[in-house]
Amino acid sequence: MTFWQQNQISALLLAIPLLSLGCGSGIDLGVVKGQVTKEGQPVAGAIVEFIPDNGRTSTAITKSDGTYELDYDDFKGAVIGTHRVQITAGVPSVEASEDDSNPTPPPMAAPPQVIKIEKKFEVASGENTFDFNLDEYAQKKGRAVGGARRRPT
Repeated sequence: MTFWQQNQISALLLAIPLLSLGCGSGIDLGVVKGQVTKEGQPVAGAIVEFIPDNGRTSTAITKSDGTYELDYDDFKGAVIGTHRVQITAGVPSVEASEDDSNPTPPPMAAPPQVIKIEKKFEVASGENTFDFNLDEYAQKKGRAVGGARRRPT
């Protein structure tokens, strides 16, 4: 083996650990899922956003049964810590699919309603479940009030 071949092999062996550094988010995430309902019925096609005090927002689109699971870039979950929550819901003009392959919300037949929830939510490591009943969020002078029910996990 020549000196040149040895250097190429050495360089490749050194590069492998560096390449593997990009194989995770590098950020501590907690899995966040739950259900959005209104008048006792699931809300399909709503956009659920968890906005952390520090970091990027995690989002999800509710399925036809109103369930959601947050995504942070290409990973499941949300940054561990305190979050504000915003839900954008409307009346879908088509029925939402159970299939997760289409991350686009269905078009709305009526203007969407943006609900900004005053209460802060704490995302912990592991699994977190937050259910949102939109009937609990009455508008007061342009501000939403209310809370979510956290199910034991």
